[in-house]
Amino acid sequence: MRHTLQRATALAILAGTAFAALGLGAGQAEEGPYPGLPAPEQQELPLRHSSWTGAANTSLADVERARQWMRTPLMTVAADFYQGRIDNPDPSRYRLCVAAGANIYFVAQPGSPYNYGQTPDIAVRTVTFGAVPVEATVRLEQERSDNLPVPIEVKSTTCTRVPPFGTEVPDTPVNGRVYTRVTSLRVDGVSLPLQGVCRTRQSGALDLSGKGYLTGWDGSQNLPAKVQPALWNEGVFNLSPGGLLAGTVDVPPFAGCTTTGGDDVSRLLTAAVSGEGYPLRTYQGGVFGCTVPNPGGPNLPPAPGASTPDAVPCRTDVLPPQVPPLPEIPEGDQ
Repeated sequence: MRHTLQRATALAILAGTAFAALGLGAGQAEEGPYPGLPAPEQQELPLRHSSWTGAANTSLADVERARQWMRTPLMTVAADFYQGRIDNPDPSRYRLCVAAGANIYFVAQPGSPYNYGQTPDIAVRTVTFGAVPVEATVRLEQERSDNLPVPIEVKSTTCTRVPPFGTEVPDTPVNGRVYTRVTSLRVDGVSLPLQGVCRTRQSGALDLSGKGYLTGWDGSQNLPAKVQPALWNEGVFNLSPGGLLAGTVDVPPFAGCTTTGGDDVSRLLTAAVSGEGYPLRTYQGGVFGCTVPNPGGPNLPPAPGASTPDAVPCRTDVLPPQVPPLPEIPEGDQ
């Protein structure tokens, strides 16, 4: 159970990057491009708003106790993208530097009560304690403020170097807070129906980082000058084409996890799942990969319910790589 839910929680992020903290329903917060997304003027952006965009991500981890791989499906996020030139931190090294970033919002699946701020359902299947098959449905939910989702923040910098020229991209931080919610649980073939809202008492910290890189012509580069589409394979990250994000997520104690039979399993989930610094890695697609052209107006992010790349649709050339399917789960002793 511990490895099952904690890893599913982590790897769904930004999904992933990341991320009940839902987006708003129809008829509210009309200032954004869709109900449930804040308008740029409602957000604290370090530079000018540039465009609404969208991206897709997927995640992969190994469940150590079960010796199995676990993945999340491709999911989409809405991104409020900004960019602009910044002061040169080292004129002896750089010609100029440009900062870019995005406020990220999960796109909820069709039928959700709200539009943004919640991942689609993530089906998790594994064998816990070495023998017991466990199936769970997990969601990640962003914090909310004034009934709008609080974004996950991505901040990046790109600098062009003085002769012999080249480009340097420092590490890219990704930070936010997410709740973990369990919507269904099945242990050794026995369903444990939950009533109410079963989720962590508070949000947990999400801290990811995309590894930086250097391209140049003086023999100092750690990547070929043409880095795309090899970013995922190289294990580095650039906000525009995407790449690999790695870090940790915290899962606080659970509350409200009561079965329809009246049993409170919150302490059980807390003992099995909760903790700090769980490792995760997410394969993030390009930040413009799921942008919707809008003739005569600004570009749009994925629409409400467009929680998969096919529903947007996304550009296939900037989608992250598909990861292997989940292995079959052996049945428990009858």
